[in-house]
Amino acid sequence: MTFGIIVLSTIISVTATTMDAPYEVGTYWGTSLAFFMMALIALLALVLTRFINEKRA
Repeated sequence: MTFGIIVLSTIISVTATTMDAPYEVGTYWGTSLAFFMMALIALLALVLTRFINEKRA
């Protein structure tokens, strides 16, 4: 879980500093991207959990 927090905060920081826009806009887009990535990771975890449970049964 700590690794996920580090990755998501890194996405926000990198997006905020590398965008050619004000810092607030970069932070908004970075947060949006981080939430999207978090949703994809959660969906992947759900699919893998169901796959592992089917293999075990």
